[in-house]
Formats: sequence, structure tokens, C-alpha cells
Amino acid sequence: MQSRKALALEDLRTLRDRAETVSREMRWLLGNWAFRQLRQFIAYKAEAAGVPVVLVDPRHSSRTCCVCGYCAKANRKSQSSFRCQQCGFEANADFNAARNLKARGESSDALLCRLEGHAFNQAQAPML
Repeated sequence: MQSRKALALEDLRTLRDRAETVSREMRWLLGNWAFRQLRQFIAYKAEAAGVPVVLVDPRHSSRTCCVCGYCAKANRKSQSSFRCQQCGFEANADFNAARNLKARGESSDALLCRLEGHAFNQAQAPML
């Protein structure tokens, strides 16, 4: 029986490119964090367990409401607090972003192909 479980990870390949607007210390931290190595470790363990891994675009995941889909900078009042300006949904900001990433992973062509047993080249996949 095939598992319907999967992991959706943020595709952080462009994170360093966007680091120009942060402090020197933050650029150093981002530049020395091994995103690719972490992703490889996760993928290795997931593969051993038969769990597919898909990469999803993290852009605006923390500004978008996981309930109604409304995206606005004003939704994210603080680092930890999320409140949708349209529907009023309130939650921890990380929880809200995680639900958005989950939804993007579930709709991923890569995941659908893997669950159906088809080959899929992640490098050629469009970002969600």
C-alpha cells in the first residue's frame, strides 16, 4: 500500500540572492547556512522511508492567509503574529506559513507524479 504522505520544503536556492537588504551579520549567517546539505539530508531520510519530497516557492507564504488566500504585507503584524485583513483569521505566523507551504506541496505536479508512480524531474519543475 502506498503512503499518501510527503514533505514540502521551501526552495531556498534564491535566498542568498535576496539577502542584499539585510544586515552584514544576517548576510554572513545566510551565507554560511548549508541549505542544500540540509535538504539532501532530509531527502535521503525521506527516500529511505519511501516519502516523496517536493520543493515549493516560499514567496509570500507568510503574508498569505491560509484560509481565504488574501495576500498583504499588513497581514503580518509581527514576526510571530498573523491576522488576515480580509477574513480576520488569526494564528501564529509560522503555523499559517506552514499551511500555505503544505497546500503548495499538495498541488505540486512533482508530488502528483510521484504518488502516481511517474518519473518527474524536479529541476525542470515550475515553482508554485
